[in-house]
Amino acid sequence: MKKGAMELSIGTIVIIVLAMSMLILGMVLVKTIFSGAQNVVEMNNNQLAKEMASIYGRDLAVALYPNVDIYKLKPGEAGAFAVRVTNLLSGDTSDGKFSYETTVDNFEKCNFGEREIYDWMSGESGTIGTIAPAGEVIEKVLLDFPEGVSLCKFRVRVIVNYEGKPIKDGQAQMYIELKG
Repeated sequence: MKKGAMELSIGTIVIIVLAMSMLILGMVLVKTIFSGAQNVVEMNNNQLAKEMASIYGRDLAVALYPNVDIYKLKPGEAGAFAVRVTNLLSGDTSDGKFSYETTVDNFEKCNFGEREIYDWMSGESGTIGTIAPAGEVIEKVLLDFPEGVSLCKFRVRVIVNYEGKPIKDGQAQMYIELKG
């Protein structure tokens, strides 16, 4: 075999090995990025607070995590999203009670109704209680859609109230898409 041919085949092997290494590293990087929004079910409130502060800062009255427009969930697998409520109200709020509630809509193309959606959600509303000025509380809404439900998409809105009345900028929303 000629020396030039030998150098060419070694160079080709080196390029293939480097290309495969880069491909594997790229796949690991993509997986890390997409799994960066960890499963909310497994996160504690401190982890959620840290993650949400890095995404939103502290200037939103209500924020949802994961920070996606469409939260994709597979029926039969547990899921959750977090609701962060921050007291941005001016004046004395030391005695007032905060609460939140979720509403669902745009589920017309689903083969189930609003009542079933709420049956498959835990923590979809509740009284939070008092929140110190500039303080925050994080609540989890657990989602458990059974296997076999129709695959569809619907919108979830979270509305935050103070003393029973909606607060300014106290709404957030996301779509939940059930995918197979």
